[in-house]
Amino acid sequence: MDRQTRKEWLHQEIKALVGRLAYGQGIKGDDAKLLEYAEENKKIIEQEKKGEG
Repeated sequence: MDRQTRKEWLHQEIKALVGRLAYGQGIKGDDAKLLEYAEENKKIIEQEKKGEG
């Protein structure tokens, strides 16, 4: 998955997560995995930026 695709997918998933939280559904197993993925993705993007800079 390239950087732009990863960013778009993550944006959609986070919007869905925020929607669930707004309706009081709480964080479930898949949401916790999504948050872990988001953190990993953030690290990958930071590493890519360092490589480009």
